Amino acid sequence: MSINKIFIYKMENIIRIVKEKFENVSPFSLVIKNFDNLDLNDPETLKKLMWSSYFLYFQNDYENANLFLDFLLTKHFDGNYDKWTWIEGGILLKLEMGGEQSSKDRILETLSHGGDEQKNNLKRKTFQRRLVGQLLNRDKIVSAVNSNDSNLELLYSVPFFKELLFIDFMGNNEKFTDEDIQNEKQKCKERIQDLIS
Repeated sequence: MSINKIFIYKMENIIRIVKEKFENVSPFSLVIKNFDNLDLNDPETLKKLMWSSYFLYFQNDYENANLFLDFLLTKHFDGNYDKWTWIEGGILLKLEMGGEQSSKDRILETLSHGGDEQKNNLKRKTFQRRLVGQLLNRDKIVSAVNSNDSNLELLYSVPFFKELLFIDFMGNNEKFTDEDIQNEKQKCKERIQDLIS
C-alpha cells in the first residue's frame, strides 16, 4: 500500500472516530459537524482535528488524541494564521501530553517568519500579550456560567485551557507562577471533564 493510500486510510479512520464519538452529541456537534474533509490544507479540517484532539484528551482517550495530533502536526507554518491557529493548539496539547519540548521551537519560529521586520515585531508583541494572559477571556466563561449555558461554557473553556498551555510551555512570566498555571490548568481540565461527562 502506498504512503498516500495509508494516509487516506488513517484519515478516514479519524473521520469515522469523530463521527462515532462526537457528530450527534451536544456540545461536540457544535464544533465537529460535517467532518468529512480529508484536506489538511483546509483550515476547517485543521480546526476539527484540533477540537477533536482536545475532546478526546478531556475524555482520557489519549491514544486517539495522539493519533489525531499526529495528523494535525504533519502541517507546518506556511504564513497562514487561519491554519496555524489550529496547528499551534495541537502542538500545545501534544506538549501537555508529554511531547518533545523541541516542538516549542515550531511556535517560536513563527515569530520571525518572513522578511518583514515590522510584522515580526508585531508578532512578538502579540506573543508577549498572550504570555501575560490577555487572551484568556475568562469573562466569557463567567458570562456563560452566569447564564447557565454549559455548551457555551465548554466552547469558551477549551480555548481558555489552550491559552493556559501557551503560557505554561512558552514561558511563565512574573504575572503567573508555575504553581498558579498548574492549578488553573487542573481546575479548568476538571471543569471541562465535568461538562462533558
